[in-house]
Amino acid sequence: MSYAAVMVYVDIDGIPEQRVRIASELAKKFDATLIGFSARAAPPPFVAEGVIIEEATEADIKQMQASLAKRGDWFRSVAGDGKDIEWRSELDFPGDALAREARCADLVIMGPQRHEGRYDDQRNLDPAEVLLKLGRPALLVAPGGVGCAPVLARRQARFGRRSLR
Repeated sequence: MSYAAVMVYVDIDGIPEQRVRIASELAKKFDATLIGFSARAAPPPFVAEGVIIEEATEADIKQMQASLAKRGDWFRSVAGDGKDIEWRSELDFPGDALAREARCADLVIMGPQRHEGRYDDQRNLDPAEVLLKLGRPALLVAPGGVGCAPVLARRQARFGRRSLR
């Protein structure tokens, strides 16, 4: 199988450096475009007795967009220089947004997120939910990556295809 585009999910809260490095190595070995992606949903309005008590303001939305842009800068610094590196972000639920954006990728790389206390579907991605929605190959990278062997990619000589080993 040949990959033209590899997408990696970048957590809004975590530091998935090992995941981004693995995605970058795979993209280089397959001469593929590397796409970094992150998403965060605005909190829904709080309604009591039919009256909106609290909702996200324009300043809140701008702050969320700024934090996504900052993640994009971090992604580019870890992924390195390259002409085929893209950053995408969206203000939406991470699982839904990744499933939609992954349509442009041949391989999606993501990992479990550590949840401090309560799971928040506006900020956190549930890999099990996303795997059911993706409809394409995915690679789950363990958190931290300590002791992980590098991913080896090679071309199968007999069939002229690239494979993961």
